[in-house]
Amino acid sequence: MRFVFILNPAAGSGGVSNELKDSILRKAEDAGVQAYLYETRGVGDAEVFVRNTLEANFGKEVCFVACGGDGTFNEVLNGCIRNNNAVCTEKVGSLTFNFLAGDFFQNNPYILPAFTDYVAHQACAEGARYLVDAYCGSGLFALTLAPHFEKVLGVEVSETSADWARANARSNGIQHASFLAASAEAIFGQVDFPAEESAVVIDPPRKGCDMVFLNQLFAFGPARVVYVSCNPATQIRDLAEFDKAGYEVVEVQPFDLFPQTKHLECVVTLRKKRT
Repeated sequence: MRFVFILNPAAGSGGVSNELKDSILRKAEDAGVQAYLYETRGVGDAEVFVRNTLEANFGKEVCFVACGGDGTFNEVLNGCIRNNNAVCTEKVGSLTFNFLAGDFFQNNPYILPAFTDYVAHQACAEGARYLVDAYCGSGLFALTLAPHFEKVLGVEVSETSADWARANARSNGIQHASFLAASAEAIFGQVDFPAEESAVVIDPPRKGCDMVFLNQLFAFGPARVVYVSCNPATQIRDLAEFDKAGYEVVEVQPFDLFPQTKHLECVVTLRKKRT
């Protein structure tokens, strides 16, 4: 892992001192990581540099850190897990989640309580009693939304992720949520909730949903769907399929999980069209 430290000197300070730069590089060498320094002359300058130069040169194996002092570097080194098989712990509101460092989990823990609260409000609106979390991972949405529903079912294609979700449910004392691993071709095969009283939350990868999944979702026919996406382009593509299947968009809400970047998380709420 490479660390690129974006140094933001205070206005009128004359720049970041050489002593600070040397200190960061020495600590990086002692920690056995590669560190690169870039001193900005303003936020816009940093954004353009990161987008056009650093990502092009270093690809995805890079961690960008904005800092103004030595303390940030210590926090990054002490809090960064570089082993994909290590167990990470994240708190979201009153819940604690454990998961493998190499597995997916929503970033930016500071906004996650508001983010999951919004998804919960949208999912349980209009009286839905049952929840299906169709890309449940380690249980983020299934467990944070559980207090709003009588029963919750998380579905995952990965047995390992389903195991972590079950463990997180037990450790948080949530007894009305269950999790199962199902093949992509039969992901709703064991869902026995009444569709007209059910909501489905989907949070697919950047490539969006394929038609194998969408056809199963439409065949199940939940009353309400909350579609969470980090890629508006594939989300819009998929929304066209929802429209053809008889769903309408009722609310759209973006969340800035990736501050000072072009990326965002977008939550779209759909319901069956009313005749």
